[in-house]
Amino acid sequence: MVSCDRARLGQVLSNLMGNAVHYGDVATPITVTVAGNDPDAVTINVHNLGSSIPLEAQKSIFQSWTRGHDDGSPPEHSTHLGLGLYIAKLIVEAHGGEISVASNEETGTCFSIRLPHR
Repeated sequence: MVSCDRARLGQVLSNLMGNAVHYGDVATPITVTVAGNDPDAVTINVHNLGSSIPLEAQKSIFQSWTRGHDDGSPPEHSTHLGLGLYIAKLIVEAHGGEISVASNEETGTCFSIRLPHR
C-alpha cells in the first residue's frame, strides 16, 4: 500500500497521460501499468509509441521550463510551458519517490514512477 495525496498523484498521472496522448502515435495504444511485486515500492509506468524524446532532452526533461519534444513552432507560440514534468517530479519526490523516462524509436517512451510503501 502507498500512502499518498490522491489529488496530487492524479495530477502527475494526468500530466503523463496527457503528454502520451499529445506526443504519441494516434494509431497505437497508451498503456498504464501498476506493479506492486516489489516489497519496497509500487511502480507505475505510462508508455506510448510515437516520436521519441531525444537523448539530450531526456537529461533535462524534469527541469522547469523544459520541453522534451520540438514541434517546430517557436517557443513563444506554444501553449505548453514546460512545467508539467517539473511539477510531476516535485510531487513524486514529495512522496519519497522517483520519476524517470526512457525513450527511443524502437520501444517508444515510458515514464516510470516509483513510490515507496509506507
